[in-house]
Amino acid sequence: MAVRILFQEELQDDHSMYMRQHPEIKCIMADFLQFLLLRKPEDTLNFAAEYFASFSTRAVETGAYATSTAPTPFPPSRTNTIMSLNAKANKS
Repeated sequence: MAVRILFQEELQDDHSMYMRQHPEIKCIMADFLQFLLLRKPEDTLNFAAEYFASFSTRAVETGAYATSTAPTPFPPSRTNTIMSLNAKANKS
């Protein structure tokens, strides 16, 4: 039991350190959750796959979030999402 607790604490420390080293993760996850909650897709797994594929340079263009039928409240550009947040963060 004690070994398991030590392993869990070590894993938690490792994850915390990684999050501190990569603060952009919080921005990426916040951006994703915002889109998910605004669009409310039936198939959240495909929505997530399409969302994160849009960051890939090898992504196949299938249209923005094809699994969600809700109209997007955002303009076609991604200037108000994670890319602009990272650009703003890098300026400061």
